[in-house]
Amino acid sequence: MFKHLLIFTAFVTLSLSSLAQEVFNKSSFQQLNAEGVMIQYLVISNTEVAVDRKPYGYRETVINIPESVKNRDKTYVVTKINEMAFSESTLLKEVNMSHRITEIGNCAFYNCYALSTIQYSASLKKIGMFCFGNCRLLEKSIFPNSLEYIDESAFSNCKSLKSVSLPASTKLSPNWNKGCDAKIEFR
Repeated sequence: MFKHLLIFTAFVTLSLSSLAQEVFNKSSFQQLNAEGVMIQYLVISNTEVAVDRKPYGYRETVINIPESVKNRDKTYVVTKINEMAFSESTLLKEVNMSHRITEIGNCAFYNCYALSTIQYSASLKKIGMFCFGNCRLLEKSIFPNSLEYIDESAFSNCKSLKSVSLPASTKLSPNWNKGCDAKIEFR
């Protein structure tokens, strides 16, 4: 009986330890960037965070995403913009990404009607589905040589998009630019 109790106690301790680690790894925090804009972050590893959706959304016109952030004496590299992070931010006009961002999640900027200027990360590899869908004022996109993949409908209904410059090696999902008549240049 004592042996079973000991095994059960060890199992519960390991389970709680794993749960605590999972909660820690998925913790989130907010922090002001250099311009005083509060940005929400989600811890995705011991060294990395993703920009996340704020509970009440973003109401700023310009967002500068920093290279790294510090929380509780720990520095994290900002490597991703999560799904729906800025979606429905109808006042957002300009986004400047640090060079460490490698992925932009699905619908990250969906329905950002005023978005007209994007400075992409030099390390960007993937753009998710409907990422910039309905960004009606976006006129041009010049992607870094690191870009590997653009997912379905990523630029759907970007009516003002006139030109797109892509590395020749970029894989494009079907309908990645549905409802958009931009001139596409492969380099």
